[in-house]
Amino acid sequence: MALIKEKDTTFGVKASYWKIGLMVVNTMEKEVSFTLKLLVNKAATSPIDEYVVADLMGLEDKTLYNKYFAEDKGKTYKDWQTACYMYAKENVEFFKDAVDDPDEIELLRD
Repeated sequence: MALIKEKDTTFGVKASYWKIGLMVVNTMEKEVSFTLKLLVNKAATSPIDEYVVADLMGLEDKTLYNKYFAEDKGKTYKDWQTACYMYAKENVEFFKDAVDDPDEIELLRD
């Protein structure tokens, strides 16, 4: 899966393809942090920017962790990467209008 959301870069070009980079899921503390790496397009092999999502670090309320990442609830998403993309689209203001790459959609579990 990947997200498509255009951003003007410091290099003066527009880039729009976001893939999960570093992801840390701490199941004991129920905390998550991940990066979305920005590529100029789908064919690019090196990221030129990144967006760090650390919303779920250090929070006492674990509601959002449980919604997206809890293992004891029969995970809603195919894998943790898909959960990260969905979290970003639903909770990170910058990605709220992002769209899924239609060629790489990971379906929700039935």
